[in-house]
Amino acid sequence: MKSGGRAKSAAVNCILLLVSLGIALLVAELGLRSLEHRKTIKSPKLLCQYDPYLGWAKIPNAEGWFEMPEYKIYEKINSKGLRGPGCPYEKPPGEYRILFLGDSFCEGYSVALDQLFTQRLQVMLNERTDGPEYRTINGGTGGYSTDQELLFFRSEGIKYKPDLVVLMFYENDIWFNNQRRYWRGYKPLFKLEGQELVLTNVPVPAPAASTKSSDNERQLTLKQWLNKNSRVYSFIRKNLKRLVWLNDAFYRLGLAQKPAEIEPQKGTRLPPQFKVWHRRPPPEIVGAWRITEALIAQLKLEVEAAGGQLVLFYIPNKGNIYGDARADTMEKYALSEVDYDLQQPAKDLQKVCERQSIPFIDPTERFREEAGRLDKVGERLYFKIDSHWTAEGHDLAAEILLSHIMAISKPETHATRDND
Repeated sequence: MKSGGRAKSAAVNCILLLVSLGIALLVAELGLRSLEHRKTIKSPKLLCQYDPYLGWAKIPNAEGWFEMPEYKIYEKINSKGLRGPGCPYEKPPGEYRILFLGDSFCEGYSVALDQLFTQRLQVMLNERTDGPEYRTINGGTGGYSTDQELLFFRSEGIKYKPDLVVLMFYENDIWFNNQRRYWRGYKPLFKLEGQELVLTNVPVPAPAASTKSSDNERQLTLKQWLNKNSRVYSFIRKNLKRLVWLNDAFYRLGLAQKPAEIEPQKGTRLPPQFKVWHRRPPPEIVGAWRITEALIAQLKLEVEAAGGQLVLFYIPNKGNIYGDARADTMEKYALSEVDYDLQQPAKDLQKVCERQSIPFIDPTERFREEAGRLDKVGERLYFKIDSHWTAEGHDLAAEILLSHIMAISKPETHATRDND
């Protein structure tokens, strides 16, 4: 009887323990789901939608969180599909408008709106009282290249009647200007017929519909099902690397991958978009540069026809600013100094701007100086892991643009605020 009583008591205790554990897991699951804001968008990719002309475009009035290891930003898109405050197409008298075209650096989803370089620049410009009222308009969209930026200007940017258009140029634009697809999806493609740009791949092919079925859902492994449906499991899984013993236990249960030893990445194949670093570019890069120069020349022509001026701002690769990032890049892809130069795109782009008589801003040296100064106080212009600017990087870009824009937008050529 005594042994039977003890067994019964142990069974009851075990049941109570399992029930308590189940309740605790349920509470944790509900808590994590409530904190997660399940109804808000979690990725900037989802702030975009298919566009038959541009490939993809931001969704008007969309908003949501974008979370990366080094930042978490809540992004809002205005009613016209741009990041930033709404702006009417009609330009008030005495207002000087600056339209920015570019990719994710320009859209700036790595920082809050008030830290975005276009917003900081507008504040800096309007702190002056000896000129017009300035308005900056951010036309940047993650993943865009020069071809999409030209088409965006034609279809939307020109409506704002900008006095100045700043093309924010990053080195991967060169390669993707000659490609019909980017990782976000299909895109428009210009081809050169003689000296004429001809638009192709428009309408852009629509994304393929999902082929997932309920049968596929039922075939998920236990690990896949938990990762898909349990917020508690996902949370623990993300933090396993910090707890080696726990990761090992999960591995033995078949719920996690075996901890892998970190292998050096030396010799990783160089992605085609980085072949622009080659001092003697291969034919495919030469062809991409031809398309790129033609697109820039066409954008200048259309901006000037609309009464504006085009300026090109080169966005330095992080490896050109931080020595450790440069060394890591050279080692990762096994690049030699004889054949490759991370500053080569800037050099070639400057030549393009000289041939096309376009003002060219290369902030590399200024960025290097500021990076050295900030390093002493533990701050950075670029994130350590992510390749985008921090708030300090955006602020510096705004400062650099400020001096150039003040030289271009001479106060005597516009109505001042005192005369409005």
